[in-house]
Amino acid sequence: MQASKGIAVTLAQSANRCYNPSQPLPPVRTVTGVSGHREVALPVVALMIRCTTKTRACQAPIYQLSTTRENAHRILSRLHEKGWLTRIERGRYLVVPMEGQAGWAEHEFVYASQLIVPYYISYRSALAHWGLTEQLPHVVFVATTRRKRNLEFQGVRFRFVTIRPHKFFGYTEVTLDATPVQIASPEKTIIDCLNQEQYSGGVPDIAQALIEAGERLNVARLAEYALQMRSNVLIRRLGYLLDLVDAGQTEVLAQHVGNSGYAYLSRLFPRRELARSARWRLIVNVEPAQLQRGREVV
Repeated sequence: MQASKGIAVTLAQSANRCYNPSQPLPPVRTVTGVSGHREVALPVVALMIRCTTKTRACQAPIYQLSTTRENAHRILSRLHEKGWLTRIERGRYLVVPMEGQAGWAEHEFVYASQLIVPYYISYRSALAHWGLTEQLPHVVFVATTRRKRNLEFQGVRFRFVTIRPHKFFGYTEVTLDATPVQIASPEKTIIDCLNQEQYSGGVPDIAQALIEAGERLNVARLAEYALQMRSNVLIRRLGYLLDLVDAGQTEVLAQHVGNSGYAYLSRLFPRRELARSARWRLIVNVEPAQLQRGREVV
């Protein structure tokens, strides 16, 4: 049987050490179980494997496998049946750690970090991570510049929110389960939530997040991020909420209001007029008590 040319695969060694990509690789045709580590060959461009140590995790590089696509699929199927791999979605698997086959699980953000590039965790998921909401989300929201179908893995639902490249900024790196994960900063989390309110719980939850954050929030950076998003309505909504919680930095935003027509404060609430803000050219359609509820617990 002739070997198929150009089959992209991932080769990873897990448990005790990460593979050194500077070392040359011989052609891999078999899967071997060796004391202390596993050598795994996987087919198809979409495959992605993590190799984990006790102190850090790394993404294994992609190599060309000198074998047939059919044989590579057989290898993959065998590893999955043995419990060495767990399937995330079609053509994408994770290596199960040697010590973790029984009841193995990792932080849901770690799973998210392996699903798409570029990415960062945001919206309600990031609000919960930074302690800016009392709600525990049942979905992991992942911001990306690419389109990807939502999926469920290990009982966790992942929702991929496609954003424009100029809005893909303001994230930081945290370490979870010895794995680096990209997540929106507290400031960018609030901006993203205002930009796509449906993934945040609504304007009342965003107002509460501003109150909960208090002095932890860099309000100047928040205003800078709002301007960087290139959305006049977002600037006005943020300015209104910052005025509401007496956070400051509103003069910078007020300079960019212009003569735009009035917009509703929330896109999720019914289109009714409870009040008007001439300063921010907004129709307030959210009850004041809902916007102020976070002040009761501060």
